[in-house]
Amino acid sequence: MLVKCINSFRNQIRVESIYLVLEVLIKRTNNMISYRIIDEDGYPAIYDADNFIIVSNNMNHFSIFLDNKMLILSHTLILNSELNKKHIEGFWGLFIEDDTEARTLLQKVIDNLVLEENISSAILN
Repeated sequence: MLVKCINSFRNQIRVESIYLVLEVLIKRTNNMISYRIIDEDGYPAIYDADNFIIVSNNMNHFSIFLDNKMLILSHTLILNSELNKKHIEGFWGLFIEDDTEARTLLQKVIDNLVLEENISSAILN
Protein backbone atom coordinates (compact mmCIF):
# COMPACT_ATOMS: atom_id res chain seq x y z
CA MET A 1 0.00 0.00 0.00
CA LEU A 2 1.31 3.44 -0.93
CA VAL A 3 0.06 6.75 0.42
CA LYS A 4 0.79 10.35 -0.50
CA CYS A 5 1.13 12.97 2.20
CA ILE A 6 -1.39 15.83 2.01
CA ASN A 7 -0.63 17.38 5.42
CA SER A 8 2.95 17.65 6.59
CA PHE A 9 3.93 17.00 10.18
CA ARG A 10 7.03 18.91 11.19
CA ASN A 11 9.78 17.59 8.92
CA GLN A 12 8.83 13.98 9.54
CA ILE A 13 6.34 13.69 6.68
CA ARG A 14 6.19 16.05 3.73
CA VAL A 15 3.37 17.06 1.41
CA GLU A 16 3.47 15.24 -1.95
CA SER A 17 5.91 12.59 -0.69
CA ILE A 18 4.97 8.95 -1.22
CA TYR A 19 5.24 6.53 1.70
CA LEU A 20 5.14 2.76 1.90
CA VAL A 21 2.61 1.57 4.49
CA LEU A 22 3.99 -1.10 6.81
CA GLU A 23 0.84 -1.40 8.91
CA VAL A 24 -2.69 -0.08 9.10
CA LEU A 25 -3.92 0.36 12.68
CA ILE A 26 -7.59 0.86 13.53
CA LYS A 27 -8.58 1.66 17.12
CA ARG A 28 -11.68 -0.29 18.05
CA THR A 29 -13.02 2.35 20.44
CA ASN A 30 -13.28 5.17 17.91
CA ASN A 31 -12.34 3.62 14.54
CA MET A 32 -9.42 6.05 14.24
CA ILE A 33 -7.08 4.88 11.46
CA SER A 34 -3.31 5.31 11.47
CA TYR A 35 -0.50 4.15 9.21
CA ARG A 36 2.94 2.94 10.22
CA ILE A 37 5.30 4.26 7.54
CA ILE A 38 9.00 4.92 7.18
CA ASP A 39 9.12 8.68 7.72
CA GLU A 40 11.67 11.27 6.59
CA ASP A 41 13.87 10.40 9.57
CA GLY A 42 14.02 6.82 8.28
CA TYR A 43 12.04 5.58 11.26
CA PRO A 44 8.91 3.35 11.16
CA ALA A 45 6.53 5.75 12.90
CA ILE A 46 2.75 5.95 13.20
CA TYR A 47 0.79 8.85 11.67
CA ASP A 48 -2.90 9.67 11.42
CA ALA A 49 -4.36 8.42 8.13
CA ASP A 50 -6.03 11.82 7.61
CA ASN A 51 -2.58 13.14 6.61
CA PHE A 52 -2.55 10.94 3.49
CA ILE A 53 -4.42 9.84 0.41
CA ILE A 54 -4.12 6.28 -0.86
CA VAL A 55 -2.09 5.92 -4.05
CA SER A 56 -2.12 2.11 -4.19
CA ASN A 57 -4.26 -0.17 -2.06
CA ASN A 58 -2.19 -3.29 -2.70
CA MET A 59 -2.44 -5.35 0.50
CA ASN A 60 -0.92 -8.60 -0.76
CA HIS A 61 0.96 -10.43 1.98
CA PHE A 62 -0.89 -8.57 4.75
CA SER A 63 -2.71 -10.36 7.56
CA ILE A 64 -5.12 -9.24 10.25
CA PHE A 65 -4.48 -9.18 13.99
CA LEU A 66 -7.28 -8.27 16.40
CA ASP A 67 -7.12 -7.63 20.13
CA ASN A 68 -9.29 -5.76 22.64
CA LYS A 69 -8.03 -2.35 21.55
CA MET A 70 -6.99 -2.55 17.93
CA LEU A 71 -7.34 -4.15 14.53
CA ILE A 72 -3.96 -4.31 12.82
CA LEU A 73 -3.24 -5.07 9.18
CA SER A 74 0.43 -5.94 8.97
CA HIS A 75 2.77 -7.88 6.73
CA THR A 76 2.43 -11.60 7.33
CA LEU A 77 6.17 -11.95 7.96
CA ILE A 78 5.88 -9.56 10.92
CA LEU A 79 2.65 -10.97 12.35
CA ASN A 80 3.80 -14.59 12.07
CA SER A 81 7.31 -13.86 13.28
CA GLU A 82 8.63 -15.67 16.34
CA LEU A 83 9.82 -12.21 17.40
CA ASN A 84 6.22 -11.33 18.29
CA LYS A 85 6.35 -14.02 20.98
CA LYS A 86 9.76 -13.01 22.37
CA HIS A 87 8.85 -9.57 23.68
CA ILE A 88 5.89 -8.13 25.55
CA GLU A 89 5.57 -5.42 22.87
CA GLY A 90 6.12 -7.94 20.08
CA PHE A 91 8.11 -7.26 16.94
CA TRP A 92 8.03 -3.47 17.26
CA GLY A 93 9.19 -3.63 20.87
CA LEU A 94 12.26 -5.57 19.76
CA PHE A 95 12.79 -3.21 16.83
CA ILE A 96 12.81 -0.20 19.17
CA GLU A 97 15.36 -1.98 21.35
CA ASP A 98 17.60 -2.19 18.25
CA ASP A 99 17.31 -5.95 17.89
CA THR A 100 19.35 -7.10 14.86
CA GLU A 101 16.91 -9.86 13.93
CA ALA A 102 13.97 -7.41 13.99
CA ARG A 103 15.84 -4.90 11.82
CA THR A 104 16.77 -7.63 9.33
CA LEU A 105 13.15 -8.80 9.16
CA LEU A 106 11.88 -5.25 8.63
CA GLN A 107 14.29 -4.78 5.72
CA LYS A 108 13.02 -8.04 4.20
CA VAL A 109 9.43 -6.79 4.57
CA ILE A 110 10.29 -3.44 2.96
CA ASP A 111 12.06 -5.18 0.07
CA ASN A 112 9.02 -7.43 -0.40
CA LEU A 113 6.56 -4.50 -0.37
CA VAL A 114 8.65 -2.47 -2.80
CA LEU A 115 8.72 -5.47 -5.15
CA GLU A 116 4.95 -5.98 -4.76
CA GLU A 117 4.30 -2.34 -5.63
CA ASN A 118 6.68 -2.64 -8.59
CA ILE A 119 8.46 0.54 -7.57
CA SER A 120 11.97 1.63 -6.87
CA SER A 121 12.62 2.44 -3.22
CA ALA A 122 14.11 5.68 -4.57
CA ILE A 123 10.61 7.15 -5.12
CA LEU A 124 9.74 6.73 -1.46
CA ASN A 125 10.07 9.88 0.69
